[in-house]
Amino acid sequence: MAQENKLTTEYGKLIASAQIPFEGGVYTLSQLSPFKNDPDDARRLAAWKAEGAWYKEHGAEFDGLYDQLVHLRDTMGKKLGYEGYTTLGYYRMGRNCYTKADVEKFRAAVVKYIVPLADSIYREQAGRLGKQYPMNAADNALMFRSGNPRPAGDADAILKQGKKFYEELSPETGVFFNKMLDDQLMDVLSTPGKAGGGYCTSLGDYEMPFIFANFNGTQHDVEVVTHEAGHAFAAYMNRDRIPYSYVWPSMEACEVHSMSMEFFAWPWADGFFGADARKFRYSHLAGALTFIPYGTMVDHFQHIVYEHPELTPAQRHEEWKKLAAIYQPWMRLDGEIPFYGAGEYWQRQMHIYQSPFYYIDYCLAQTVSLQFWAMLQKDRADAWSHYMAYTKQGGSRTFTELLKNAGLTTPFEESCLRGVSEAAKAWLDSYDLTGII
Repeated sequence: MAQENKLTTEYGKLIASAQIPFEGGVYTLSQLSPFKNDPDDARRLAAWKAEGAWYKEHGAEFDGLYDQLVHLRDTMGKKLGYEGYTTLGYYRMGRNCYTKADVEKFRAAVVKYIVPLADSIYREQAGRLGKQYPMNAADNALMFRSGNPRPAGDADAILKQGKKFYEELSPETGVFFNKMLDDQLMDVLSTPGKAGGGYCTSLGDYEMPFIFANFNGTQHDVEVVTHEAGHAFAAYMNRDRIPYSYVWPSMEACEVHSMSMEFFAWPWADGFFGADARKFRYSHLAGALTFIPYGTMVDHFQHIVYEHPELTPAQRHEEWKKLAAIYQPWMRLDGEIPFYGAGEYWQRQMHIYQSPFYYIDYCLAQTVSLQFWAMLQKDRADAWSHYMAYTKQGGSRTFTELLKNAGLTTPFEESCLRGVSEAAKAWLDSYDLTGII
């Protein structure tokens, strides 16, 4: 584990060290993100190529670190008497109520119900953009020709609207968010050399959560205030639990708090996004649906890698490309952006390096969050009562028990993915995008 920590730390340092030249400036990976969503086709493609070039330049380092990690983890598993790393990986993730077979069943349902829906979303997007389907990664990143939704204000304005959202959502969330602001428990600005990503953690001595993020002027900034604060609210609600390990449930159960909270923010979207609120609601739901196939693919890839630790780096890239054909048929891998065309873009996903098998969690949780979204379309108060019933249990129950106790369906039931995909398709088909190009 000490060796593993050393290697994953090296990966984190490598990502944080990125200095990418672009249009006369130098940017970190996070700071480059706004250019990757630019409505100007040439500028957007140039940004994706610049990012890809940096990854390609360091490709041998990324491959070398992962190769060492895979063999090290395989050895760890065998040392403890397992077939390799997979079983140990599940135990280390705290999986206590579902198996590899359940995940395989979920993957099959994703391919059956979600991939076709996501595919139709990208086909419509290609039509709006005037592009030929399938599109490259740079064009897939632009949902509207007039540009992706952007926050109406700066970081201070987003936090101010976050305060309004939580104060009006419920008494509990109002008290919680004001304490986070008053006690300066959020570090959200993106600065040179700052570690990448965003997360919520707990400061045990203070019995309070802490949010770390990198605002960059995109819609992701609003999702940080809703997503990470969803985690933080759950921790806050359960801060007095004994034993302390009952504050947080398992990882996939935690992601339900955050991904669902994003959807509860929809009635306040006008305050966050102004004129772009309609764009945001569409792109947020569409993004949730198109994310599930990608996230499932990340998990499938890791199962292949740890079942076949002997694969070379080149063979791993080929496996990724094969999976992309199944889970991302809308992604054109023709070499226009070499990093993507070579099937190397899994290297951007830090979880693959630092938290093996921590990714299907997002897909399972997103599926549950879509249940909350469907409830919200009918009765917000009812949806919130289910959310609180789920959240108040903390980590005192397994994932499937938490769902059952809150009147929710487990994602491992095929009917769950079928139901949310049908509800989402009906909403998307009827959503009024008049005047938005």
